[in-house]
Amino acid sequence: MSQQRLYPRRGEGPDIINLYALDGSIWGWRPIETAPKDGTFVLVAGHSGYTTTPLRAAVCRYLPEFRPLSPWQTHSNDSFTDGGPAPHLWM
Repeated sequence: MSQQRLYPRRGEGPDIINLYALDGSIWGWRPIETAPKDGTFVLVAGHSGYTTTPLRAAVCRYLPEFRPLSPWQTHSNDSFTDGGPAPHLWM
């Protein structure tokens, strides 16, 4: 009995690193400046601080009381900037 693969192999399906559609628009991503600032959790993305991973994404909320210089708090109570620069996109 063959098992069904739950995840596509490399080269199959959409490329998660490529956020841009063929027409040059960004797929659902918006500038971080337009993200809600009311504590709502959203998906944010930004450059990674690691050479092997050019992009990273996390579920975060804007909480300036958490760290005033790094207000994007992840769902695990870390700062998004612990792993690199601040996010620049959200959805």
